[in-house]
Amino acid sequence: MNTKSIRLLHTSDWHLGAPDSKWPGRQANGALWVERLRACREAAVRSVVESAIKSQVHAVLVAGDVLDQPELQGDVKSRCERFLLNEVVGPLRAGGIRLVLTLGSHDWVRGNPKRDSSLRVLRALAGDNRGHVELLVPPGVSGRKSLEVGNLRIATDPPGNSWRGEWIEFLHDPAESRGASPAYRCYGDNHIVRTDSKRRRYHPGSPLARTTAADGGGAGPRHALLVTVAPPQPPDVRPLRLPVMETAVLKWSGDGWSVMYERDYERHRWRRNALRGEGEQVAQLLASKFPSLGWLTFLAKDYPKALPAPESLGDTLRGRSPHLLSVWMGNAT
Repeated sequence: MNTKSIRLLHTSDWHLGAPDSKWPGRQANGALWVERLRACREAAVRSVVESAIKSQVHAVLVAGDVLDQPELQGDVKSRCERFLLNEVVGPLRAGGIRLVLTLGSHDWVRGNPKRDSSLRVLRALAGDNRGHVELLVPPGVSGRKSLEVGNLRIATDPPGNSWRGEWIEFLHDPAESRGASPAYRCYGDNHIVRTDSKRRRYHPGSPLARTTAADGGGAGPRHALLVTVAPPQPPDVRPLRLPVMETAVLKWSGDGWSVMYERDYERHRWRRNALRGEGEQVAQLLASKFPSLGWLTFLAKDYPKALPAPESLGDTLRGRSPHLLSVWMGNAT
């Protein structure tokens, strides 16, 4: 491959296997919600793979937290292994697309070899699919740290002086950065898109909210980042919105509801949309404004007892939004 233009799909924080089987424990039908969430998570990852194939990228970069826990339960672990092989590696391989992985804090426990079950899964995936799957380890860890895709190097450590071309810094945690001047900083860990075009620093967010998003950490649209590196031009970065179930956080603020869903990704702040009205009116606004809504979390501290309970709003919304799977309650922060 000797092309001057390299196209990549940057994704992270798949958290396959989530949520834990004990969550949400307070619901009588907790097992049902766990299964629904896992199925939706797998569907979200499939949409990442489909986006990569449609965009004809050279490689998919998964910046850590591929799996949800260093030690997954036996049946969950087997399910993740089958899914990665059949639903990720298989389609990408058929499309001539390489899968490049690095480790996140949920994939392993550094310095604790007794908790390396998920690490073994990822190593086996790379070992059994050489040339198609690559696992690059973080700085300070023994193992492979770089590879070339065309005339571009992808590395967890800065290349030595012998490398004269452009390179991408590929890490889960930006705190592990060794500095230098990559063309693009490919990071994970944040579950919402975060962009810093001046420093060429990007986080694609998770393709699906990992929890109830009560802190806003998983609310809003889900994305992968389509990155085209064509020196000497700066990388072209385009968010690709994924067709997945989304989460919104509805917060009571004394005189009404505001929704945490839309976000300024460059400034890293929420665009708070006030939803005036009660019950039916708010449900109508949510259903019309956010048709992809699958989960809704209420933060209703100091909610007036004189008003209808927030749960009634959720019941009304379910009738208007056929895709809504669950409504959670939380405390405002």
